[in-house]
Amino acid sequence: MYVCGQDATRLVAIPAPWLDMVRLDGPIGTASALKMCTASMYKGTKALEMQALLTADAHGVREEFLADTAREWPDAVPRWHLDVAVAATKAWRFVDEMQQIARTQSDVGLPAELFEGVAAAYTRAAETELGQSAPEDVDRASSVEDVMARLRDALPMS
Repeated sequence: MYVCGQDATRLVAIPAPWLDMVRLDGPIGTASALKMCTASMYKGTKALEMQALLTADAHGVREEFLADTAREWPDAVPRWHLDVAVAATKAWRFVDEMQQIARTQSDVGLPAELFEGVAAAYTRAAETELGQSAPEDVDRASSVEDVMARLRDALPMS
């Protein structure tokens, strides 16, 4: 947990073995800015993986897409479908956060549309079968096809 501001030193000094608290220099808002940047990478990346998998699946190039991306990320790609499945179960929680990230980025002159789109991707994911389940309900033995089927159910695809 990142903290900043005039009371940050006192907060970090509180014994809390279950919590890794890190003091940041800077005014109030610095820790929130870091959280927005970090969440944009973690959760934004999962949304990109989900969108790419769904698009590749819809165009019949899913296996080729996975093979191509596995050359760059050989350790990550084999579990993308499970990571995306878990992210979908939390999608309803991510929507507001992605909108906050869009505002944070807009505040420094960057286009808000990127993370407004990520929020839209999570809104759609929340409407799927996976989006209506809990993270602990994701079967770690699920195939890519199973996850794709559970994510496709809300797509208005022809």
